[in-house]
Amino acid sequence: MQERLFIRLPASSGKETAVADAGKVVWFIWHQAQQEVIASGELGSPAELSQLQQQARRCETTVMLPGQDVLLKLVELPAGSRRHLDRVIPYALEEELASDIDELHFSWPANVSKAQSSIPVAIVARSRMSCWQNWLKEAAIDADHWYPETLLLPYSENHWSAIRVGADVVVRTGPWQGFSIEAEASAALMPVIVAQWPAPSLIDHYGDIDWPQPPSPMQAADIEVPLSIFARAGDTLELRRGEFAVKRKRVDSIRWKPLAVAASVALVVAVGGNLLRAYQLSSEADALQLQAEQRFLEAFPNKTRIVNLRAQLQQELNQLGASGAEQASALALLDSLQPAFADLPEMTLELLRYQDGELRLQALAQNFSQFERFQRAAEQAGLQVQQGALNNRGNQVAGSLTIARGAQS
Repeated sequence: MQERLFIRLPASSGKETAVADAGKVVWFIWHQAQQEVIASGELGSPAELSQLQQQARRCETTVMLPGQDVLLKLVELPAGSRRHLDRVIPYALEEELASDIDELHFSWPANVSKAQSSIPVAIVARSRMSCWQNWLKEAAIDADHWYPETLLLPYSENHWSAIRVGADVVVRTGPWQGFSIEAEASAALMPVIVAQWPAPSLIDHYGDIDWPQPPSPMQAADIEVPLSIFARAGDTLELRRGEFAVKRKRVDSIRWKPLAVAASVALVVAVGGNLLRAYQLSSEADALQLQAEQRFLEAFPNKTRIVNLRAQLQQELNQLGASGAEQASALALLDSLQPAFADLPEMTLELLRYQDGELRLQALAQNFSQFERFQRAAEQAGLQVQQGALNNRGNQVAGSLTIARGAQS
């Protein structure tokens, strides 16, 4: 996707607090192609997260979790114990933690190689994970990633990174280490915290930071919008696993369905749009009605009952991000893409959105050549196709395509 929404949730105060008093939420939208922040802001509290609902629906969404609530540890384990990490890791850390391990949530990278001598682990109170989950659920925001904010800062050997975010200072001290602290408390607490690590040769800071007596020289990074440094990081340690693992993707943007669904949508519209005329002009209306309903159920398998085909179809199409006159353009694009969809049924659609005259697809394929085949088929249909980055994801290839009408001759 071209746009990514980053939401930084506030740290806990250590006591029960109403959501309206939980602290400010910092957010920004990063445009991947333009390599810049195109929107940003601050919410008074998590109670206002619903204001970002529309942005979250059209963007890949990353939630940045405050370092005060995420403890990062490196765990040394015998090679033979890696088969039972769920049981081994909590007990390996039990003596180092003040809380009961049954009250804590543990996360580590999904792919831990046998050659690794240590395993990075993020530790969060289960109650805090539930709190964040409830905030986002109440705002109808289904995030793609939950990452510790400290691990989204750059890291280079013997350098630390630091940034001021809202009322906090965030510092990354190593490949899997870092911390966050309230700026007001930094003068008193920072010396105690930084003593845990050897002093670096340099501290790179993004934006202005008031750091009395830093352990090493500080160097200002040349960056126009400091927050954008978070967007330049790659994937890191995902906090949601186990009981908090993602069980389903958002359904309002038609995710996790075959690409053929889009072709079915176009056919449903073509048939459904002629239903009224068919009722009036032809005895074949019943057959057309049945055909349209079958196409609808194929395109939207989560729907098991049809009451009013036209109304239900309109509701589903609205989720594509187009409304009114825009729907005609969106459906025209889908109709033109039907041969390409039909030719590659093995591709899986992760996201389908229509915005500003462009259809944006994010999909999984078995190999790179399938994306090339799809692009050629779309271009042969007279469409302009812009292919985004393609990345290996396990045994599959993930990629994005932006499709628009070709120039009129």
